[in-house]
Amino acid sequence: MSHTGRARVFHLPALLAILAGAGRNEAVGWLEPPGAVDQQRILTRFGRDQLPLSTRSALAVSHDGVKPRALAGGRARAGSAVWEVDILIAPEPAAAAAALDQLAITATDCGARRITMRLAMDSPALEAARSAGYMPYAAETLFAASSVARSTGPRLDFRVAGSADAHGLFMLYNRAVPQEVRAREAITLEEWSATLNPIGVRHPAQFVVESEGEIVGWLRSAQRGSAVTFDVLVDPFEDDLAVRAVDGACALLGPGHSLRFFVPTYMQSMERRLEARGFFAAGEFALLSRQLAVPIAELARAQVAEKAAWVS
Repeated sequence: MSHTGRARVFHLPALLAILAGAGRNEAVGWLEPPGAVDQQRILTRFGRDQLPLSTRSALAVSHDGVKPRALAGGRARAGSAVWEVDILIAPEPAAAAAALDQLAITATDCGARRITMRLAMDSPALEAARSAGYMPYAAETLFAASSVARSTGPRLDFRVAGSADAHGLFMLYNRAVPQEVRAREAITLEEWSATLNPIGVRHPAQFVVESEGEIVGWLRSAQRGSAVTFDVLVDPFEDDLAVRAVDGACALLGPGHSLRFFVPTYMQSMERRLEARGFFAAGEFALLSRQLAVPIAELARAQVAEKAAWVS
């Protein structure tokens, strides 16, 4: 497999050969339905990645010396520190490891410090991803509903989130998410900020809830077709916040729309509230990440900036 230091790692015939036998996309996006393969989008990506200054996305193919075996694609989130694998097509799952490894090398050359991905728990590519250095750090359940039981209780008073809320949201993230997950997902404020903009969502709607001047709840939503996808993060020390956050999110559901929530297993109270509102578990997923090489000087600058953010 060749590597030129940027995104040009293979030729069009190899891509077409992979797409000809594509069964499903193993990489699951926040907004994309599991298994969807958008061949036109991949071909458009290929053309864009051939530009000399392309450093925001890349595609990589593994082969056995003759025949292409797997395709992996990734894109930078906000900034360039965090990339996400959004394409993994592997008719032969064992071949996925080489493509994922090549993608990580290219992402590192483009300035990435971390690369993440989401796979179904029963994905045949899961073991290959692990062998390529993508380690599982959290599990989550996709809950879905086409109609929702309404609550007559009080809902949270959401307001639109603004840029001034970044520090307060990062503090909420550190209170609500276990340390072992944060260590693999987002350590610095820069990395965490990148996670707020999922791949394929240009400007998701974001809302916050405050209590005594502190952000205690966050809601993100985006719509594709008739499906609305939500994320919710609530302060673990606020007992009734989970149920009120679910009710607030459900209140945004319009006629003819379905709802989807990706809920991490460490938010068990949220799972119970969703089931009580008529949601059902539609899939189990693993979140994986690979830490990439970072120059010492760059890491030191990030740590200094992080300390400044905490004391501000």
